[in-house]
Amino acid sequence: ARIGIHTDSDYRIRSGILYILLQASGEGHVYLPKEVLLKRARDLLGVEQKYMEKHIMDLSIERKIVIREIRREGAPVQTAIYAASYYQVELHVAQMLHTLNLQDTVKEDILEEKIEKVQRRREWKRFLAECVVVIVAVYLIFHFCIGLAFVSGHSMEPSLKDGELVVFYRLDSSYQPDDIVIVHRQENVEYIKRIVAEPGDVLELAEDGVLLVNGEEESGRMTAGATLPASDGVEFPYTVPEGCYFVLGDNRENSQDSRVFGAVRKEEITGRAFFHLGMTN
Repeated sequence: ARIGIHTDSDYRIRSGILYILLQASGEGHVYLPKEVLLKRARDLLGVEQKYMEKHIMDLSIERKIVIREIRREGAPVQTAIYAASYYQVELHVAQMLHTLNLQDTVKEDILEEKIEKVQRRREWKRFLAECVVVIVAVYLIFHFCIGLAFVSGHSMEPSLKDGELVVFYRLDSSYQPDDIVIVHRQENVEYIKRIVAEPGDVLELAEDGVLLVNGEEESGRMTAGATLPASDGVEFPYTVPEGCYFVLGDNRENSQDSRVFGAVRKEEITGRAFFHLGMTN
């Protein structure tokens, strides 16, 4: 039914427009597009559109309604008409949501920054832990498995020269002739020598300076000079005791070795050389 006031009454038309907007809000619409509002007002009030547009502008001037243009990407501009009270409510809610969104953004930025700090701290801790593991591993390897030594002197020439770096392995359980070994004597002196005989072997020195092991001449070794006995050294023929090895320098005429201090016990051998690097002076 239409409102029972004279058709041309300003009050009737304005009240009708406000009534339609309030009715729309009850339907869940905060605003109505202008075209929809005009159609509903024409159906309800039976007034020509030109009269209603005038009163819509008057209501806007009186701040009883709010006219806004709504722009959406890919859609034509739409004129929206709000009841002033509902527009203020929507504006307030929008401002609150915007504020909350800004606060959430700030919180997210702070959270991301804290997460990055924690991750960096963890990465540093992991890096330090890895460094410690590497250092400990290197220490254990070079303390118990691998050793380094420098050749001092010329007693192992031509095989090893003065100043060369020698890498040796500490964990061999036994040794054999031709092994180059590091010998640690009781007087805290270390020698780099070559094993020429093992436990039970009999050594003799021929008059021409040739070494005989179990009656056979040594062969295949790069030696320098004649193998002669040392004064005040061991007597030949010499039998290598159990658990001992006879060691000589390859430079037979310039070496202090088992000819001087006798066979060395297995416990005196620190390790077997397996690599050497020419760092001659």
